Amino acid sequence: EQLLDELWRFVAREGEVGTPAGRVPRHFELAFGTGDPGALPAWRCDDGEHTAWVAGRIDRVDIASDRRSLTVIDYKLGRTQAQSTKLGAAHVHKNALQLPLYAAAARDLLATRGDVTPDALVDAAFVGLRDGGVTRTLSLALGAPAHADLMGGGLAARVARLVAAMHQGSFEVRPVDCTHCQVGTACR
Repeated sequence: EQLLDELWRFVAREGEVGTPAGRVPRHFELAFGTGDPGALPAWRCDDGEHTAWVAGRIDRVDIASDRRSLTVIDYKLGRTQAQSTKLGAAHVHKNALQLPLYAAAARDLLATRGDVTPDALVDAAFVGLRDGGVTRTLSLALGAPAHADLMGGGLAARVARLVAAMHQGSFEVRPVDCTHCQVGTACR
């Protein structure tokens, strides 16, 4: 019942202020690489030497009417403020990869079927269902140059290198914040 109240609060807020960046929700629970009927293929990450394939399920994708821009929305059960820290450059460049991964994958995979243009501008934000708030977008949090590098191939290359390192047995743990983790002392 509480979750339903929180969802309605979010819907009411979005009805009042509109969607992030004024785009129209086009996809919900967009699957890629999962093998589900209707799912998009896995997203290929390549650094020229290593290749990795990423699968997932994106909560929501909003697309502009001209198909030249899109925003990925990732719903979280908590409050918006708790998600905002994940958008800091230190977090995104170390271990908070879900939102940028989903943004890049959505742009690349949706372009292959014509839902967006291949050069579409992509952004992403978290929505806290508890308070109905929306975080800053990824581009605002990182700044234009860092966001462009990340979405322009820097992220795919980084993921390919991380996966290659894991295949070689390197599972380096470098948490940014252990305050909410019950095993923080065990992984250091």
